[in-house]
Amino acid sequence: MVREEAGSRRSTARFLAFGVNGLGVLLMIVVFASTAAIPTGAEVAVAGGSAVLAQRLLEAVFGDQAVRSMSIKARKALVARVEQLFEQERGRYDAVLQEVPVTEESVQELRSAASDVEAAR
Repeated sequence: MVREEAGSRRSTARFLAFGVNGLGVLLMIVVFASTAAIPTGAEVAVAGGSAVLAQRLLEAVFGDQAVRSMSIKARKALVARVEQLFEQERGRYDAVLQEVPVTEESVQELRSAASDVEAAR
């Protein structure tokens, strides 16, 4: 998506992204060194600050509307990929469950037990 939106600004965006990521890593190393690698929450602040800075740089390079558009596209692509992954995993479980014989009697016993539990609440 960045390649499509960037056009000639792609190299500028890549250079700025490397700078932000490098700065974030450097700050995290400083935080870990100063706290003897004991988690203090400061590393979360550094990661959050890096993310905000990266977004601001993207907005500066591509424009506010283009960043919003890319974010919406990225979210839709992520949701579609996760749904596809869940569907594949569900298919695996469904295939295994099809191999287990379940009688109507056991289904009725389970439903009865579930209603007994619900009534006991």
